[in-house]
Amino acid sequence: VSQCRCQSLIRFKADRYIKRILPGRYQRNNLWTLQPSPASKMSLQRQAKVLEFLRSNPDDGYFLFGAPGTSKTTFATALVRRAIDRDWKTKILDSQGFPAMYKTTFWINYVNWDSYIQSLLDYQNHPDTAPEPTLTPRLIRQNAERGRTSCIAIEEIDKSRLTEYKANKLFDLVCAIDETKSQLIITTNHRSEESFQTWLYRTDNESVNLAGEPVWRRIVDNCKVIECRAE
Repeated sequence: VSQCRCQSLIRFKADRYIKRILPGRYQRNNLWTLQPSPASKMSLQRQAKVLEFLRSNPDDGYFLFGAPGTSKTTFATALVRRAIDRDWKTKILDSQGFPAMYKTTFWINYVNWDSYIQSLLDYQNHPDTAPEPTLTPRLIRQNAERGRTSCIAIEEIDKSRLTEYKANKLFDLVCAIDETKSQLIITTNHRSEESFQTWLYRTDNESVNLAGEPVWRRIVDNCKVIECRAE
């Protein structure tokens, strides 16, 4: 197989994976070519500053907060695509240096939080018929043992009320990300860190609200906090 053909096959499989995990309108978001958009509620000047910072630190984790329509998803998906483009050539090749298919684990994930929780519940309640989740703390640690650093992007983490079950699953997930030094990207529509913490510290079971503070501590330990402010 020629080098040119090999690289073309790598690009084809990378593009197919991008289409598989990213929403259609965001699949072309390239961190290096993305430009400020007048459609965003964030000012063009502030968008440019955020993009400059992301490009300077593309492998870091990020906690993006702010009102809807302030480019949080645009930034998050651009970072995820960057992770795919970065890792595909170095982590997806087989022992002979040729493109290999993904096996049973995925180390780059982009998930809507409520949809992810529902997939866990479906598998828990119907293990014989529901698909096995492709994102779990066990898989993150397993990938780390294989030399793979995970990139996990969680969208709309605060869209619904935080239940005790969700809080525990979030705690388990961020613990695995923290232990393996993986990249964590979170978006929330809360307009301040304090508002998000208030949501995070209060579940439907007030007698066992123990996960919020350690979850937040791990988030800020692993993520740069960026305010996406409407202007």
